[in-house]
Amino acid sequence: MDALAGTLFSDRFRARLLDSARTADALPDLARIRELVAERYENCRARSGDASRRDLVESVLDALGGRPDGVSVVEALPDERATVDAHADLDGGRAAVTDGRRWRLLVADEPPDRRLDVDLPAALDDRDAFRAFALAFGPDAAFERLRDARERHREEARTALETGLRDAVRTTASALVTTAGSDAAFDAGCVLAVRLAVARFAAARGRDVADLDAVARWNGDLPFGRSSALAAERRRLRALPDETATAVVDALDAAAVDYAALDARDLGDAYERLLDADPRVEDGAVRLDVDGDRRRRRSAGAYYTPQHVVEYAVAEAVDDPDATVLDPATGSGHFLVRALDHLAVERVRTTDETLADARRRAARQVFGVDVDPLAVELARTAVWLRAGVWPDDNLRAADALGDGPEWFESGFDAVVGNPPYVRSRHIDDERKADLRDRFDTAHGAFDLYVPFVERMCDLGERVCAVVPNKWTTARYGQRLRDRLLDRHRLVEVVDASELPVFADAEVYPVVVSVQADDGPTESFRVRSVDSPGELRSGPETAVSRSFVEALGDRVIPVGTEPSFVPVAERVRRECDGLGEHVTLTEGVHTGNVRDELVVDEADDDCERVVGGSAVERYGVQWDGDWLRRDESVVAADGAYGDLRDPAVFATEKLLVPDISDRPVAAYDDEGLYALNTLYSVRKRSDSDAPLRYVLAVVNSAFAAVYFRQVYGGTHVNGGYLRFKPMFAANLPLPDAPADEREELARLAARMGELRRERSQCTLPSPPTAGPRLSDLDPLRVGDDTPLGGTTRTHEGLRLGRIAVRTDDEDGALVLTATARYRPEDGDRESDRWGFVETEPTPALAFDVSDARRELLRAFVPRAVDRGDVRSQAGKTISLLERLERLRLPAVEDAREFLAEWRRLRELDAELAATDAEIDRRVCRAYGLDDREVALVERLAPRSASRRAVPRDAPDVSIGGS
Repeated sequence: MDALAGTLFSDRFRARLLDSARTADALPDLARIRELVAERYENCRARSGDASRRDLVESVLDALGGRPDGVSVVEALPDERATVDAHADLDGGRAAVTDGRRWRLLVADEPPDRRLDVDLPAALDDRDAFRAFALAFGPDAAFERLRDARERHREEARTALETGLRDAVRTTASALVTTAGSDAAFDAGCVLAVRLAVARFAAARGRDVADLDAVARWNGDLPFGRSSALAAERRRLRALPDETATAVVDALDAAAVDYAALDARDLGDAYERLLDADPRVEDGAVRLDVDGDRRRRRSAGAYYTPQHVVEYAVAEAVDDPDATVLDPATGSGHFLVRALDHLAVERVRTTDETLADARRRAARQVFGVDVDPLAVELARTAVWLRAGVWPDDNLRAADALGDGPEWFESGFDAVVGNPPYVRSRHIDDERKADLRDRFDTAHGAFDLYVPFVERMCDLGERVCAVVPNKWTTARYGQRLRDRLLDRHRLVEVVDASELPVFADAEVYPVVVSVQADDGPTESFRVRSVDSPGELRSGPETAVSRSFVEALGDRVIPVGTEPSFVPVAERVRRECDGLGEHVTLTEGVHTGNVRDELVVDEADDDCERVVGGSAVERYGVQWDGDWLRRDESVVAADGAYGDLRDPAVFATEKLLVPDISDRPVAAYDDEGLYALNTLYSVRKRSDSDAPLRYVLAVVNSAFAAVYFRQVYGGTHVNGGYLRFKPMFAANLPLPDAPADEREELARLAARMGELRRERSQCTLPSPPTAGPRLSDLDPLRVGDDTPLGGTTRTHEGLRLGRIAVRTDDEDGALVLTATARYRPEDGDRESDRWGFVETEPTPALAFDVSDARRELLRAFVPRAVDRGDVRSQAGKTISLLERLERLRLPAVEDAREFLAEWRRLRELDAELAATDAEIDRRVCRAYGLDDREVALVERLAPRSASRRAVPRDAPDVSIGGS
């Protein structure tokens, strides 16, 4: 037996892995470890029996550094049954199946037959093979190096594949563009490029295929591309001159792709990214604009589904090895291949079948359709490469929302997939009308995925779909909500929008599980997950039907904290909805004539106007814009817009932004007009609730928590919420006693006064002619932290947030700061720019006079925020040194600055106290007990319990760069 075997590592990667220069740092004591393993192996080899095998396994692991936390060790002969069982029990990480002599490595993100096999005695005689063994089965840190190196190699192969495909498509399309047009030439180029790549994938897996020149000329027995749906592309490609076909082959091969390191999913992903390209003709040749608007993929509604989500959805829907499985929008086959593996593994675990036989059987149980015939060919390829069966009949180019193949009639045990997302305005009128005739859920401004979910539930017993979150609250999703609640049994909704693996930032997906043959729904689970590992184990909330009914419009509250559900249900049941007391009207819609309507200088028909960014809690700041109330502008040919009835703005009202991180409202009785990023909220004539009382409730911590908990599942980019009238109208408004309403209205008015007073304050900038921080002899308490590092120790190192506090032990004044930098090898979760931020860390400590202490508190955070300190470290200059170079004003020059700073602190203190009193009284108005109040305080967003911080505020926690 060879020392190393298996397909987990390609030959190219194995050669890189065994390069000692690349891995020596991971195993500095390799020679000693090898000697120790050899000694213990020899000591145990003479003995026999299970006890001896256990001793041998433990001895080897101990010699490698001890049994790692991240590995599941199965002591058994590494045959197929033991392998499949061990792999099925994996919950992330890796597993070792071993009898002491033969060691088999399995990883969670690969099928059970993609593994590494090591013959330990042979590896002990082969230094390079032993290094691979020690990395694979040794400490977690060593295995992480191995896994990261493999992933980097695979990413290089993926990039090379995409490059090769683009070059091959460009070469083909350029040869065809004069006779076929750019789009048809692009489509034919995709067919040929992918066909050639399929041949390379097959050859890398030992399949007997013709040479690439023959494949390019459509000779040989490769089944890919023979579909009747691709007849037009085949005709064009068969007419290519021999020299062009050879050039296409050369273009693909020039990328030097390691096909053995990839799988069919990588080819499917590469094809889907090809659809992002925008073919353009320049100088008679086709150019692929890969930085275009992704119009082709988006017009088809195609979005990438991460592998973790695919695995979870299949496991939720498929619970029987004899199940039939459909993906009605199969794309390049990711869900079907996962379903095939799932079915095969379950069969191997419950029968005597081999994995190969079980896969061939499972290939007859999976079905799929897609409107893209080339995607269907890719899905067939993926099944063929996995099972050795070309599923010509089970996978077809068809529209699942049409009549479908004849096998639709018998239905399916499970239906899974990620149906296309296409907004109503992008669906042509004829198709839209047809869908409305066919599907009850296709109403209003529906998205294409909505009738797809209806169709999935009609075709299958168990359904799991990955769809955008909008159906849970949007009006167009109400009929789908009704259907899932009344006709079927909604089982679970998992909010996966925070997973970092979704590539499209504007898509906020949920995974919906439905038992279609069992309804109505009495309760269901909701969960929010932040990491792939939480898909199966994250905390869940049971949501009752009665709670959904109480929310209005049968909204599905995704991401609700379990302990908040009874609170929300009670207050919604006991309180009026906000819409019973006020009307919400969208502001002026300037349409395509904004530049003519919103002007800098006023004339006789102008009114002051503000947008959403001008409004904060209890305050509105007019920025000088004027609205021309000239109906002739919006009535002109080709113009559109709506100036709204002046009565919407003439009387007292609240201005509420359409998008914010929590409900935000400001009072206005001065006739300000609002743009359509704001709602004008006016009191109904039959309401006895003072408008400023409503203002206090809307701005309260309870409203922030309620809105986030109930409607947070429909957040947009950055976690912001949409304050739509359909949501706002159902915000509970407590029926407090009249005197309590008046008191809350008075407190809200006071908050407005304080906001106005504070907005008029500006801190002067004193001359900085005093000492530098270094001149005050500070104690460097942050030397051993990233603050004391440089860009040589931490890539991109820069200052984060700055604060000043008094040390509790010795009374010294301590300057604290956070540091931001790019971590090595992605060891920590980073933000979208690739940075991580430390916790606030003591940086410099000062023993100075009271006057100087006050100056440091007031001046340093503001100076850092203003950019008076260079925020980035250098190669030889630390962040502490940057801070020490900050020059202060002289105390005598800062008197006016400090006086204004004290005044602002007093205003801030009163703002905070008044805000807290409003929160306390609002909670009392809702009838919350002490436990429920504590829950609201825990769940409140930071902005719900803190004042807004203007740019020039002197608060000691102002953020840096």
